[in-house]
Amino acid sequence: MKRSHANFDSEVVGLCLNPQYPHFGASPDGLVSCDCCDMGVVEIKCPYCAKDIGLDDLNVLKRVGMQKLKLNYTHPYYYQVQMQLAITGVNYCDFVVWSSKNAIYERILFDDEFWQKESAIATKFFNIVIMPELLGKFYTTKEVKNAVSSDWSMFKELLNTEPEVPCNTNSNICDSNEFNTEVGCSTNVSVYCLCKGPDDGTPMIACCNLNCSVEWFHLSCVGLTYVPNLEWYCSSCMQ
Repeated sequence: MKRSHANFDSEVVGLCLNPQYPHFGASPDGLVSCDCCDMGVVEIKCPYCAKDIGLDDLNVLKRVGMQKLKLNYTHPYYYQVQMQLAITGVNYCDFVVWSSKNAIYERILFDDEFWQKESAIATKFFNIVIMPELLGKFYTTKEVKNAVSSDWSMFKELLNTEPEVPCNTNSNICDSNEFNTEVGCSTNVSVYCLCKGPDDGTPMIACCNLNCSVEWFHLSCVGLTYVPNLEWYCSSCMQ
């Protein structure tokens, strides 16, 4: 490379971050630069499955014409390369696939149209799935976990829509007594307890005040492990 590229230099890098995309990261195998090509990244693959047979039959590659092998742009490696280019802000990746039998080299350029489309999908997944789980274990709470596992289509539909605005602008939860068709909040599922959750099959207890606004409570939400034999009143009705 140094013989054909003036002032060629390369360096090994670790995790690369970009303040424009704080929820993404990339780790190319190296950064390269020269006077003629400016800066780029290097990504090298050495697939173990091709160590003895060569690269001709790998699904990561496709044959162009009669001879040349190139990266298959529907393969995850292409998505990885485009992420590296977007995060590092360079315009090309020197992509190499090596085996003991043969090797291929391809210079892949940044595809802005591809990046805008795919990064929008990944960002939506981050906002709807990753962040709620990290901050509040939203998808691993029992109610949501059971709902998602029993109806996977519901989860896929969620990813294909924009997040809904709560009925009550002062709360993160739709009030069970409200129904607002404009924002799409539904009250088809009855909710109970202080947590405004459904009847998830776990033990519940009823407040003995017949005028209690909540009436039914999950034992775990009111600090109980069993239903007492005596009359029980919720904290609001005891005041």
